[in-house]
Amino acid sequence: MTRTTLLTAAFGLGVLTLATIHAQPNAKGGRLSAMDYIQINQLINRYAYAVDTGADQGGMYAGLFAADGKFLQRGGVAIAGREALAALGYRTSRGPQSVFHYLMSHAIEPTPDGNARGKEELVQFVIGDNGEPSRVFGGGHYDDIYERTTDGWRFSQRQFIPSQSGYELALPTTDVPELHKISNAPVASTTMTASDYIEIQQLLARYPYALDTGQRKGQMWVDLFTKDGMFGTSQGQEALLKIAWQHRPGQGPSYTRNFPQSVVITPTREGATGKMLTYVIDVGEGQGKPSTILHGDHYEDTYVRATDGWRIKHRTVYTKKPGTDAGAGLPALRVPVRVAKDPNGGAAFKGLAVEDYLDIQQLITTYPMALDTGAGEGDVFAGLFTLDGVFVAGADKHQGHEDLKKFGWGHRPGQGPLYVRNYSTNPWIEPSPEGATGKVYALVLDLGDKDAPNRIIGGGHYEDVYVKTAQGWRIKRREFIPSKTVVPPRQNGAAAAPSTSR
Repeated sequence: MTRTTLLTAAFGLGVLTLATIHAQPNAKGGRLSAMDYIQINQLINRYAYAVDTGADQGGMYAGLFAADGKFLQRGGVAIAGREALAALGYRTSRGPQSVFHYLMSHAIEPTPDGNARGKEELVQFVIGDNGEPSRVFGGGHYDDIYERTTDGWRFSQRQFIPSQSGYELALPTTDVPELHKISNAPVASTTMTASDYIEIQQLLARYPYALDTGQRKGQMWVDLFTKDGMFGTSQGQEALLKIAWQHRPGQGPSYTRNFPQSVVITPTREGATGKMLTYVIDVGEGQGKPSTILHGDHYEDTYVRATDGWRIKHRTVYTKKPGTDAGAGLPALRVPVRVAKDPNGGAAFKGLAVEDYLDIQQLITTYPMALDTGAGEGDVFAGLFTLDGVFVAGADKHQGHEDLKKFGWGHRPGQGPLYVRNYSTNPWIEPSPEGATGKVYALVLDLGDKDAPNRIIGGGHYEDVYVKTAQGWRIKRREFIPSKTVVPPRQNGAAAAPSTSR
């Protein structure tokens, strides 16, 4: 087998090891720095914008691949070469405001040759405009091989695997590797290093793959917890194994159902706590049946650094509920905590250090939960902005702390500690003379209570400006741009349609 074939085979079941993060960004031998993880993640986030908008007539899409990089379509047909990849990236684009590819749960692993491989989940949402309804188009995951080039990290190979249920649909694979030990250093303060944040993110990125696919009859999911870990009220390896292996009949190596995202990590003296949003979708397979949004929730987590690395100590699932009195005992959201300077973080990339990216990520992931819950009577939401910060959505504009606080507390009546409505993915962060700019995909769901149906209200993306203040990175300006389909002219005059091939 070739190196590419071996990596694809080993990766088919969708399980990655948790690898140590080292400060050797140019070293061979399977090591990645914290900055490598950041840059690979930014490559992924650029992909969504490139393929949805067709920027530079597909040139942006093609530029994400290495010189000999390729995209594998269904059936294994390879698209390679800049011209062919540009045509693929432009073929089904729907205009500069279009959003379609929502990516999350990006798990990354170094490879022995100094490069990396990865997986991330995909949900394709058709956001209706001009009065058309929104719907789930499809979903699944990508299998990737990344190459370190002179221009930075690029795709060596990318393949989309649509969600499919059942073990009889298993792809050729090797056995699933065990989780690697990460670190044994004690947590002695409420400040974490950049590597701590990234290692917890990587732990959580593996969670949906382990749960949905049932790897090693559920043991892979169990291994994400401590030996005495708890999921809800179930505690210990044996109890967790029953949940992982028997929770649904659809499991298989390509099965995708849980889509967690937007993790906010807060250091504690014992380790860390976390909040993250999720939705569960029954993805229609092969376009033969409709996809259904089953429910939306958020997780409340406790993480500890065990002898075998960072693990989940306790995870509780809270289903969305309206009302300001629902779950009043839950802790309030906190403004992101600054990460410690990390000697293993790697050098700055285009003027932004690892810590800058992580701080901005914390702003982005805190935003939807602060907006939905009205935490601190809107003060947490307003605190994500500078004192003169502004939020714009069409003709609606809110500027300054008091105005933003009022908006964060009273913009809709359903708010409460368990309220879930806004989701954010694909944060693309770029340095700027002022600090940084960003693009973030947004999705708004109406998660029905009791027997009310779940529906997609809308979606689009945010255009952001971030600045570093004495309190850390803050949003100076955020504008919501609703998704709009404006199909660019094609050479053959044919209108484009969404495709699950990429």
